[in-house]
Amino acid sequence: MLEEAAASIAGELVAAPAEMNHAIAKRLRRAHGLTVTVQPLEGVLRRFDSTTCRLALAETLLRESRGFQMAFQLALIEAREAIETVLTGAAPSSAEAAMLIRIGLFNYVASALLMPYEPFLAVAKTLRHDVEVIAARFGVSWEQACHRLSTLQRPALRGVPFFFVRVDPAGNVSKRFSAAGFPFARYGGSCPRWIPKTSSNATPNT
Repeated sequence: MLEEAAASIAGELVAAPAEMNHAIAKRLRRAHGLTVTVQPLEGVLRRFDSTTCRLALAETLLRESRGFQMAFQLALIEAREAIETVLTGAAPSSAEAAMLIRIGLFNYVASALLMPYEPFLAVAKTLRHDVEVIAARFGVSWEQACHRLSTLQRPALRGVPFFFVRVDPAGNVSKRFSAAGFPFARYGGSCPRWIPKTSSNATPNT
């Protein structure tokens, strides 16, 4: 349902992958009267003012992160019904759990909006999963491309079963995801023999 919601929005934007940021900003402005600005912000990466209908993004954000924040804002407006339907099915145990799940779902839609499932999978196969080139093609960061690769497990159209883990030099895991069901440890740190060469790793789940 989330993929369909993102694909529907992306289809209406009619933009090349690398031009998605501009298309999203234009849709926010024309369809919802929302203006996006980039400016100095202290302590936050984004600030939304519902009174003036302005989304302010921190000047320290890279272009790829600005795109994600705009996609997140568009998802908040246009994908809320799909999000709430999925959330109801998840039956969260508390209001706090519901809020965390909701944020995660909006993040997912934002990612899927920037990197629509079928076009992204087709490009990944064509480029033989060259993450740097894939990221450049879609105008996203290396980490965003890695994360998206780990979500491509639609039953009728599966990609390589990657799992995604973001690890710091001390071995602390700060982000992890696998749509293929990789058995992440629930407690403790990562394997001490697993020393990351970068801040993120996308690895086939084989």
